[in-house]
Amino acid sequence: MAELFVKDYEMVFPERVQYTYNAKNEYEPCLNMIQETYNKNMGNGIIFLKSASANYQEMEQYFKRIARKFQSIQMDEKKLSGMPVIENTRIPVSLIVACFKDEMTISEICEEYNLTEREVGEAMEYVIEILDVPYQEGFE
Repeated sequence: MAELFVKDYEMVFPERVQYTYNAKNEYEPCLNMIQETYNKNMGNGIIFLKSASANYQEMEQYFKRIARKFQSIQMDEKKLSGMPVIENTRIPVSLIVACFKDEMTISEICEEYNLTEREVGEAMEYVIEILDVPYQEGFE
């Protein structure tokens, strides 16, 4: 059985995007023509908001209008290019969301970034408001 680990063997997996596994723990991508074509043309359908200034400005105004509802959220062009941040910090709201994605608790986030539970809570309320308002009845 020890020979199994010593030999340099290859195992090929049959998925559309295949990876060849060598016993030396090296992974080599083996893309077929479909994936190569997809990757080559992938950026063609992507809309970059900053290139369409009217849409970008509308979104920025929308984010700022929602941010004004929350005392702990601030948007300032001088801080992180206007990203929504926790007031008087350079901690973006997106970082708080990422912390929750990484399964951190509110107390861990507060301890790690020197924030209050109210600030973390308002950051989450801000995100919820951003996502919900366009779908609420009477929104124009």
